[in-house]
Amino acid sequence: MNMVQFLIKKGRLKGFSLVEVLLAVGLLGLVFLGFASTLTYGQESSVYSGNQVRAVLLAKEGLEAVRNIRDEDFGNLSAGTYGLSDSGGEWNFSGTSDVTDTFTRVINISEVDADRIEVASTVTWQQGPVRNGSIELVTYLTNWQVAKAPGIFLQETFPSADSAWNGTADTGQDAATWFVYQGNSDSDDVQVSDEDNGGSSPSGGTHLTFEDTDDGFNDPEDADIAYIAIDLSDYEDVTISYYWQADDVDEGEGMRVAYSTDTTDGIDGAWTQIAEYIDPTDDVWFEEVFDLPDVDAVSTFVLRFSSYSSNPSEHMYVDDITFSGISNDVTAPATISDLALSGATETSIDLDWTAPGDDGSSGTATSYDVRYSTSLITEANWSSAIQATGEPAPSAAGSSESMTVSGLSGGTTYYFAMKTSDDAGNISSISNVPSLATTALIQIIFEETFPAADGAWNGTSDTSQDEATWFVYQGSGDSNDVQVSNEDSGASPSGGTHLTFEDADNGFSDPQNWDQVYIPIDLSGYNTVEISYYWQTDDVDGNEGFRSAYSTDTTDGRDGTWTQIDEHINPTDDTWFQDTFSLPDIDATSTFVLRFAGDCNRTDEHIYIDDIVITGYPN
Repeated sequence: MNMVQFLIKKGRLKGFSLVEVLLAVGLLGLVFLGFASTLTYGQESSVYSGNQVRAVLLAKEGLEAVRNIRDEDFGNLSAGTYGLSDSGGEWNFSGTSDVTDTFTRVINISEVDADRIEVASTVTWQQGPVRNGSIELVTYLTNWQVAKAPGIFLQETFPSADSAWNGTADTGQDAATWFVYQGNSDSDDVQVSDEDNGGSSPSGGTHLTFEDTDDGFNDPEDADIAYIAIDLSDYEDVTISYYWQADDVDEGEGMRVAYSTDTTDGIDGAWTQIAEYIDPTDDVWFEEVFDLPDVDAVSTFVLRFSSYSSNPSEHMYVDDITFSGISNDVTAPATISDLALSGATETSIDLDWTAPGDDGSSGTATSYDVRYSTSLITEANWSSAIQATGEPAPSAAGSSESMTVSGLSGGTTYYFAMKTSDDAGNISSISNVPSLATTALIQIIFEETFPAADGAWNGTSDTSQDEATWFVYQGSGDSNDVQVSNEDSGASPSGGTHLTFEDADNGFSDPQNWDQVYIPIDLSGYNTVEISYYWQTDDVDGNEGFRSAYSTDTTDGRDGTWTQIDEHINPTDDTWFQDTFSLPDIDATSTFVLRFAGDCNRTDEHIYIDDIVITGYPN
């Protein structure tokens, strides 16, 4: 007995037809099925959400594990695909993946440069019979052991003599980054010179010199001083070293060295003395080394030298001032993403981009490295790309930068890319990689030097090609009116044979249909076309000469519309001249025809044409 039969028997469905009862039961079933499906889907979504959270945790754990392996030794990391294992609290690579419950984790390492890698941690799992889940997290790791290596980051050897630093309270920078205050309005109290008599400084050449600096120990020391402001905020364990020497300094005289982190002009602020040399030994270079407290390695650091001596023969010298330390800057400049190319010529391309900054997108970077290649540049082949020269010094972040790369080959597509370095040796990732083709080199489209003597071009209206691709119309039935010969009175520029008009008295007929030659040339693939040829006359009389012209619509060298290139009437005889003509681009067509016509009325009168050259640039 089914439910409907049971309810009818019990009398609980009185007043309802059997159809109505069945309909009600069906609707009740659909409601129940929908509720069950919703509950099932909700449970599945909850499970997926939980799996996703766990996958993210496993992916993060993968990145942290690789970071721990890096901290042990950057050399442990090489490009490849790995799994992870934990042995005694120490992470190691194991196989090509690792599995935790239903989750599979893969670590993929790719090299960015020698001291930087990209790490991708991917976790996948089976969510259902036909549904998979996947999470990927990516980070970049730097060889911090290299980044933390101590090194020199600033060195002043005073490489060129600026002569005196002029004037009292002179804040001009006669030597880059240095500021000077002079005493007694004497511009020679503080200078750059090579006048020491105790031998050249360790680096040789010029050095900072104090001479007759009797105001150097004033209180406050506002005269006879030199100071330099340096940003040390990116360094720790900073060491300052310099060489110094005295020359004929009397009793009670000498030099002081100090630093400040809060001065505004090299005079005010609090000063910490590094050293003081009073009554020093003369004519010997000494080295001073000072370890700066880390708390004073700030962006406002100022180093100052001041001297006290009483006559012009007394000197104090300073040279080879060196700052070294460990960089704590591990933030690379931002990656350039707007490198653009323009202005292509046959041998050069212009580059434009926006300065990225030092730490990410702020500050000022140290240097650019621009490279180019005839194939796509990637991190993998970066080192094999050609390194450009003449990159500008970086400007502040956000500034517009540009340069031109020259020495390229014509008609060649080049790819360009660049990286940016900061003063701590951090290097950005590779920029976007645009490409541009240099313009094609000019090409010789047609060249005719008439290298072999064909003799006469025979017959009136002769269209045979005695000289390849040329067509000839002779006048007066004389087969010698137009010929190839070597009878000129002086060798043509290329030497040998040439086109000759002899007794060509029909060359200027109207229309010009006799004593002429023409040649069709396909110029449809070119622009900036130039036509040149050499010509000479021999014993041509008055009102005689030759014409050159071209057409783009003739069918036989006589009909159509003709544009005259040159006309030479009564020319100077026995001298080779050159005509050069720039063809309008609109006339560089596939139907282009070049024509020469002569007018001379005796057999001893000649017109010679040779070395016909047509050049242009491919479209």
